[in-house]
Amino acid sequence: MSENNDEKPPQNDAPDPDARSEDEKGYSDNPEGPGLNMSMWVILGMGLACSLCSAIAFAVFMLRSTTQVVKGRPFWRSGKARAPEAVVSQGESASQCSQLEMRTMEALGQAWLEDGEAEHASIAAFADLQLRLLALGAPRALLSETASAIQDEIRHGEFCYRQASTYTDKRYQPGAIRISGSRSGGLGPRSLRLGFVALESLFDGCLNEGIAAKIAKQASQRCKPGLSGALAKIAADEAAHGELAWKIVEWAASEGGALTTALLKRGVKRLETMEPSNQAEPTKISMELWLLEGQARQNDLVSAFYVQRRELLERMTDLLQPRRITASAA
Repeated sequence: MSENNDEKPPQNDAPDPDARSEDEKGYSDNPEGPGLNMSMWVILGMGLACSLCSAIAFAVFMLRSTTQVVKGRPFWRSGKARAPEAVVSQGESASQCSQLEMRTMEALGQAWLEDGEAEHASIAAFADLQLRLLALGAPRALLSETASAIQDEIRHGEFCYRQASTYTDKRYQPGAIRISGSRSGGLGPRSLRLGFVALESLFDGCLNEGIAAKIAKQASQRCKPGLSGALAKIAADEAAHGELAWKIVEWAASEGGALTTALLKRGVKRLETMEPSNQAEPTKISMELWLLEGQARQNDLVSAFYVQRRELLERMTDLLQPRRITASAA
């Protein structure tokens, strides 16, 4: 029998791994498959972790501070605003006081005293802020503006205490203020501390000091001539403090990364649902004299709040765009 040279070699039934289709290869040795999907899982896990951390951190922030609508920057400790107790001494009433109704005079004295206490507390708030900015390595420009804001608040407090003394037979001076529980250094990673500073600047600075600026400006336009210049200067100072707060928010957002950004987004959601508290107007007084002496109505605070919130939400929407944060960080 002749040899058959065309006989085919025996076939190997084992599959050739190189002959498999891309679908058959799946994710075992497709260089894009496992890498891409693993990256997606890592990103998803990091996102969930960041969301959880930001939720916990925001809850901690709410325990330390609060998101309350007030005029100016409060000094928060354990969720409560601290203020000095006035030191009272006997004085002489100014001649103009005899022309006011007694109830209006007492209400004006109390209102200006409370304004003075709030302004004096802002000194402590800015001093604490400056120390925390130092601990975070903030730019010198922010430190310089914060130092100037402290001097502004000293002048504002002196003015308000002096006004309070105008309507009574007493003289007022600021007393001591408890500063225990200082947060100057802070705890936790830098991104968390940046997030806290950003949130405080958002609510206490951008919102509340912006409200204070609008109210003071309106009061300066309808008060008696002797007060107009001083209130206009206070309005300009408070507006500058609000812009300083915005610069701090921008800087913290550019420095803090995902956690700081997540905290600011939670802050925006809180801002969207905030409402001003209903405070009763003083009763049985001359409202005409009340406004003439530089005080505001409750409606003034409400109107200023809605305008300031709308403006702030527009700025935050733009800031939190990925391109803005990336550009700022670069």
